Amino acid sequence: MILPVNSRPTPHAAKPPHTLRLLAGLIAIIPLLLFCGCTTGSTLSPHAVVNIEITESGLALLNNESYPLNDLTHALRKLGVPRQQSLLIHIHNNHDRAKLVKISAMLRQAGYSRFIFAGEQHAESKVVNPRQTRQPPPSSPAVTTKRRR
Repeated sequence: MILPVNSRPTPHAAKPPHTLRLLAGLIAIIPLLLFCGCTTGSTLSPHAVVNIEITESGLALLNNESYPLNDLTHALRKLGVPRQQSLLIHIHNNHDRAKLVKISAMLRQAGYSRFIFAGEQHAESKVVNPRQTRQPPPSSPAVTTKRRR
């Protein structure tokens, strides 16, 4: 290299360009970022809701696995569900009240206090003719309009 008499070589002339260092760093870091999600365990947030479905045959479906109702609290502990976790228990409309009392007693005894039973959702809709006058809804047979004296 031929240099002028009064010039010195710059300190960064011997280093590779910044783009090559940046590219090498990205090639090293990107695989780590992509594969970190695969190695971490799943932890439940206390604000998340665990969905449990009680079948008509008396099994509890939790995390795509079925458990007998007596083993429900053991399954929750095995899956690492904390006791302060909210549990949403889906039941069928033809549920047995004694079974619900038994489930809630088991959950409370195991320390789970944040659970709710939810039945099947049902909604109806009707097409209404806008030219037709509105009629009041029919009164319930349990409601009487006569006063007792």
